[in-house]
Amino acid sequence: MSKEETLTTRHTQILDLIKEGNTDVEIASQLGVAVGTIKNTNQLIFARLGARNRSHALIRALRHHYISLDHEPRKRGEP
Repeated sequence: MSKEETLTTRHTQILDLIKEGNTDVEIASQLGVAVGTIKNTNQLIFARLGARNRSHALIRALRHHYISLDHEPRKRGEP
């Protein structure tokens, strides 16, 4: 991934919430933002990861070490 394709802390936070099974409505509520904001951010995340949907984004984020299967969010690049 190039620098333009890297994910922000907020992106990985949203991916972690998706990983835990939260809907866009639940994520928006937890983060205190509008549902539209989450939907737009999801599309940006998908584009940056080259993903077609939520499941594909999670797989690609795991492969690139943006998120882990652990319950505690991990910082990008940590093993």
